[in-house]
Amino acid sequence: MADERRIVSDRAAARGSAQGKIKARSSAAPAAPPEKKKRPWLIVVIVLLAFIAVGVAFMAWRSSSANPEATGSPTPQAGELVTVDAVSVNLADDRYLRIGLTMQMTDKATDTVVAKAQDVIIDSMTGKTIEEVSDPDQRPAIKKMLMQKLNEAYGGQVMDIYFTDFVAQ
Repeated sequence: MADERRIVSDRAAARGSAQGKIKARSSAAPAAPPEKKKRPWLIVVIVLLAFIAVGVAFMAWRSSSANPEATGSPTPQAGELVTVDAVSVNLADDRYLRIGLTMQMTDKATDTVVAKAQDVIIDSMTGKTIEEVSDPDQRPAIKKMLMQKLNEAYGGQVMDIYFTDFVAQ
């Protein structure tokens, strides 16, 4: 029995010392995690890829907004040229303007009645001063105004206008 006690006590001592070691390990300061290797090149690559992706997305968006065919509204094709004979219009101060133009219609234009354009020209230009119509810097503004009114009269079927006669006296 003495042998049995010794074996049991040896086992208890061994168990106690193992538990002591476990307690000693847990009561010691926590070990620092293994140091990770820094990879700055990986961060640079990720940031570079993000910039490239943003740039590609921006270029795709910009090209689709600049291209009307991509947005679904096709660009009108040039059709018939309609010549409007020169019309004399009374200006303010007993002066007159002789104006003639040609309209570039779209290929889908069906209404090309010249009298409608002559009416728009007379209504738009009557009463303007000689200074307004004789100043070369004002000509683009006059063209834009006539283009807008002609497009209203022809249902948006006028692509451009070209002055063929423009004389103020």
